[in-house]
Amino acid sequence: MTETNHRSIDNFLESLEPTSPVVEIFDVDIESTKTDWFAVAQSLRQQNQNLNKTIVQLEQSLCDAQQNLQIQTRRVRSAQMLINQQTEELNQTPEKIAQLKSELESNQQTIQQQQNVINHLSAQLEKTQEQLAYLERECALLQEEKTGKTHQLLTAEKHMQELQSRLLRQQRYTLQYKSALEKISENETNLSTKVIPLLPKNSSIQPWTNVKNELETPKQESMNAWIERAPDEQNAITSDGNYAIVESNQRHSLEDELLVELEDNEPVSKPQKIPNNSKNLSFSIISSNSNWKKPSSKSVDLPTFLREQSS
Repeated sequence: MTETNHRSIDNFLESLEPTSPVVEIFDVDIESTKTDWFAVAQSLRQQNQNLNKTIVQLEQSLCDAQQNLQIQTRRVRSAQMLINQQTEELNQTPEKIAQLKSELESNQQTIQQQQNVINHLSAQLEKTQEQLAYLERECALLQEEKTGKTHQLLTAEKHMQELQSRLLRQQRYTLQYKSALEKISENETNLSTKVIPLLPKNSSIQPWTNVKNELETPKQESMNAWIERAPDEQNAITSDGNYAIVESNQRHSLEDELLVELEDNEPVSKPQKIPNNSKNLSFSIISSNSNWKKPSSKSVDLPTFLREQSS
C-alpha cells in the first residue's frame, strides 16, 4: 500500500514540473536588473504571487490527492477484504460441496428408507384389508351359525318343556298306577284271609285267588313291562344332559297302554263276583273292602328321583 502511494505522489509531481518557469524567470530578471530594479521588484512580486497561487493550488491538489488516496486506500482495503473473503469462501467451497454431497447422499438414503417403509406399510395395509374382509366373512358366518344355534336352542327348550310336562304326566300316571297296585295288593290280602264256603259236590268251583290270579296275571305282566320301559325313557331323557328325543309314536302308544290299563284297573276297587256257570248257585263273594278310599299321592312312598321332581 505505501509503495502505491509513493508512486502516485511522484507521478503527480512529475506532471507539475514542466509548468513551473522559475529558472527561466530568474535568469530573465537578472539580466533586467541592470536596467530597471523597480520593474524587477514588480516582476518578482508578481512571480511571488503567482508562486503563492501555485502553492495554494498545489496544496489544494495535494489535499485532493490525499483525499483521493484515502478513498482509493479504503476502496483497495474493502476490495482486498472482499477478495480475501471470496478467497476464503472459495477455499471453503470444496468442503461445503463435500458436505452438501454427504447431506444429499444421506437425504437420498433417508428417502429410500422412507420409500421402503411406505412399501412395507402398503403391503401390511393390503394384508390387513384382506384379513378384515376374511374376518367380516367369518363374522357373518358366525352370526348365521349363532342364529341357527339360537333357533335350535329355542326349539330344544320348547321340546324340553314338552318332555318335562310329559314326564310329569307319566309320573302322575305312575303314582296312579302305584296306588292301583297297592289297592290290588290290599284286595288280594283281604281275599286271601277270607274263607270261601264250598260249593255242592256236583259242581267244583275254583278258589277266588286262583281265578283272580288268572285274570290279573296278563295285566300285571303288561304293567311290569311298562314300568321297565318307563325308567329307560327317563334315563334317555336325562342322561348326559342331552335330552335324547324319544319317538312320538312310541310315547303315545305307551301313554295309550297306560290309560287302557288304568281304565282296566279301575273296576278292581268295586265288588267282584265269581263267574257262575251254574244256575243253582245261591251265593256270591263280596269284597269286605267296599268302604275303601283311594290313598292320597302324598302318602305314597315314591322313588327318590320322583320325589325330587314332584317337590
